Amino acid sequence: MKAKSVSAVLSPQRLVDISLVLNKAVRREIDIIDLQSTKGLVFYEAVTKGIVALVRNRSLLADLMKEAVYYEADFLPAIRTLLEKRTGIAHA
Repeated sequence: MKAKSVSAVLSPQRLVDISLVLNKAVRREIDIIDLQSTKGLVFYEAVTKGIVALVRNRSLLADLMKEAVYYEADFLPAIRTLLEKRTGIAHA
């Protein structure tokens, strides 16, 4: 999963266009999301496990990483507990 963040919010069509160009260039499927408009588990996974392809604003990237740390501390324990209760299996 590739993660991208820019100053302006990208339209869904623009995200698809960028993804198609990158898919063709690297010959594999690339998922592009706008990190500034994405929240929750998708945001957390993209920031912590995604590949950073381009950084133009290191301060913004640092802020997004801090937000992911806060998400992990505040929400992931509750999500894991709910999943354990639902499935009876502990999830990492």
